[in-house]
Amino acid sequence: MTPFKVVSVDAFTHQGFTARDVPNHGNEDSLVQASSIFGVIDGATAMIPDRLTGLTGAEYVSRFAAADFAHADLLEPDATACNVLLRTNKRFGKHLAEKFPQVAAQGKYGPSAAVVLVRFHADGTYSYAQAADCFLAEVRTDGMVEVLTPDQLVNLDENGSLRLARQRIREGVSPAEVLKDPSVHAQLKKNREKNNVAFGVLNGEKALADHVCHGRRPLAGVKALVLMSDGMVLATGNGGRAERVACSALRMLALGVRAYYRDCIKNVADTDPHFQRMPRFKHLDDASALVLHF
Repeated sequence: MTPFKVVSVDAFTHQGFTARDVPNHGNEDSLVQASSIFGVIDGATAMIPDRLTGLTGAEYVSRFAAADFAHADLLEPDATACNVLLRTNKRFGKHLAEKFPQVAAQGKYGPSAAVVLVRFHADGTYSYAQAADCFLAEVRTDGMVEVLTPDQLVNLDENGSLRLARQRIREGVSPAEVLKDPSVHAQLKKNREKNNVAFGVLNGEKALADHVCHGRRPLAGVKALVLMSDGMVLATGNGGRAERVACSALRMLALGVRAYYRDCIKNVADTDPHFQRMPRFKHLDDASALVLHF
């Protein structure tokens, strides 16, 4: 019997929007809610638009990982979240090579996903593992919030092309037109080449092991754990990404995740339908979060 007790789980996920009130093709995020394993997975839109059993590559890897993480809940009860993540990553690489060899041959341009995962252990601790730009915040009973995972995707815009692209959007050029710019496409492609080189992603590559942010911590004094994809992080606010993740976590606790998404994510984006106040490449990203209350 594990000594921790999750009193409740507040879970919510929503597909993104290409424009105000125009949903995108589908939700490429997934949630994991098993007995001892919880997680958020954010599939990265593939550079090559293949379909795998009717799903985009991002949807496919996201759903594969969610199912495999849930299955891992039955195996090796003291395997850490990092162990579980690396096991699933290896299984996905093998699966892709066997079932979709032409997709596997795309390498870093193929399906990939950001992940944040937690697992609870019988000794009263929890372990966590993260790759790319999903996040974990620990909220303590004394009111302190600690963001345990970094944004691994910082500093990708080396030549400033994405910053300039956002400036063009601010000036009224449509995101679709900006994304056709060869320099923007080249930078986005170059960023994919950094998968499991500058930052980690779940894509089947063994090198993910070198880029996982992971740890193990006591549950004593923990009020809640908040897991989120980057689409659930406040778009504006004081400080950098970590400060906004912490603020997002506290607001989710106060409002509930569904109301937080409506009031703090969607309604805010809807006030900027032409992308000029908050320049971005789509109206809203897929957004998902889990709040685990103790």
